[in-house]
Parts: sequence; structure tokens; C-alpha cells
Amino acid sequence: VGSYNVSGGVGIGMMQAVAAAHANAGTTMGPPYYFGVDQNQDWWELGQFCPMSMLKRVDSATYDACKMVAEGTWEAGRSLLGIAEVGVYVSDTADLSREIEKQIIQGGIDAADQYTILANWAANRAGIDAWIWAALDELEAGIVDGSIEVPFIDTLTDIEALRAQYPLN
Repeated sequence: VGSYNVSGGVGIGMMQAVAAAHANAGTTMGPPYYFGVDQNQDWWELGQFCPMSMLKRVDSATYDACKMVAEGTWEAGRSLLGIAEVGVYVSDTADLSREIEKQIIQGGIDAADQYTILANWAANRAGIDAWIWAALDELEAGIVDGSIEVPFIDTLTDIEALRAQYPLN
């Protein structure tokens, strides 16, 4: 059981609700989880409830656009940076470590908590069945090698067609 935040830092209420559910149940780990989005949110609540974040590489997109401008190759239009282009990806230990360092410098967390956060995060990830992580790896590999195509949806007609193909009932 988990919640996927779809609004970056604005989704803090969802994360607070997961923490409150644990407080009410008297638990400190395990489901329900929250899943971070846009930025690394794995460190929140001392890493107890977020086994992963889906990160957007806005920095890479910005760098690439600036580089194209500098080289005179930039053209107006849409650029799609998905998993295959490393525009989005699932957080890992290195991402969490970098985020912890950043949060210590910015005062978001106390340096004394960094090892607790890493241990809690690792324990939560270990508590999720291995087949889920394997399936995630398989999906990522399929998207990267092109054997799995992720549809691009940007019109109401596209949305309606996808909903007809995958009804919620």
C-alpha cells in the first residue's frame, strides 16, 4: 500500500498523512509508503516511509537546452526526456546520499541523522518483495531498449482513447 505524490514539494500533505497513519498505528516502518516525485524525497521523516522517489532531471534538460543555444543548434519545440533519455529515473543510494548532503548544508536535516535515514530507507526497500524491484528493472530495460513503448498522450482525444483501451472498472 502506498501513495504516489504527483505534485513535487506541494504534495507534502500526502507525506504527512502517511506519517500520521503510522503514528496512529504505532508503527515506524513499512506500509503505507509514500513515493516521492520530481525531487528526492526519500529522506523525509528520517527515511522511514519513502522507499523511492521518481526523479526528474530538469537540470539535464536545462543544460542540454543551454548547450544547444550556445552551439546554435536549438530549435523551438517539444523535447521529451523519459527513462531512456535519463530525463526521469528511480532514486538510488547515491541520489539519497547527495540529497542528504544537500539537506545538511541547507539545514533541512541534522548531520547526526544521516546514517539513520540511510538505514531506514534501506530497510524499507528491503521490505518490498524482490519481484517488484525485478519487475521495475525489467520495465526500465524494456523502455530503454524500445521493446516497451510508452504512449505519448497530449490531447483529450488521446486521453479518451487510452481510457477506452484501459477502463477502470
